[in-house]
Amino acid sequence: MPTTPTTVTFSYNIPGAGRGGKLVPTGPQATPTLQSGDALQVQVRWAGNNQPTALQGYIVITPVNGSDQALASPFVDAATGRFACLMVNAPVSADPNGLYTFPVSTYLGGRQGQFELTVVIGDSTTDTMWSEDPEFDTGS
Repeated sequence: MPTTPTTVTFSYNIPGAGRGGKLVPTGPQATPTLQSGDALQVQVRWAGNNQPTALQGYIVITPVNGSDQALASPFVDAATGRFACLMVNAPVSADPNGLYTFPVSTYLGGRQGQFELTVVIGDSTTDTMWSEDPEFDTGS
């Protein structure tokens, strides 16, 4: 029986201020498996003072380290038919709770593999960046 599509979210805190660095994971960090129709997104919460009005998101998809799979990404650009390995989000404003949501893509199935999602979140007003690189798998 097919599963109902869901949204898989990687959630992080940005400590606020400072020189940038690693995003701080919130919640369990199990490796999710995307099924056909599942959407993937990244959410970050500003945890310090002086919250920026907007943050920029850069997403890079690659096979996991040591993989011999041929797929560069499980996502394909609908217009070109090429693998989508880099997603640059327009600046995103925070919701009233200080949460910034960056959509990645929807997995359409048929491209099984193990992937790394390199997330870089930047504050363009201070040229400060934070990053993290969780993994995810894809099913049928």
